[in-house]
Amino acid sequence: MPALRFERPHKVVSHHEAADHVELTVQPRSSCGLVGQHGAGKTTTLSMAVDLLRPDHGRAANSFSTGRSLPAPAQPR
Repeated sequence: MPALRFERPHKVVSHHEAADHVELTVQPRSSCGLVGQHGAGKTTTLSMAVDLLRPDHGRAANSFSTGRSLPAPAQPR
């Protein structure tokens, strides 16, 4: 089982595509780095990996999840 798996997650933050269909699998006991320009979505991608953010589409999964559920995203008024 992979330690991290990104299956084309997509996240929009403040009308900006912060993570756009990333595909990545990281095996246990391996390392991986995200490199990109300012605003490229590195922090958003890692936040989805550790269950701090929920992708709008696609899936970001990890093998060390706490299993806690996140609140539903706030709806615009």
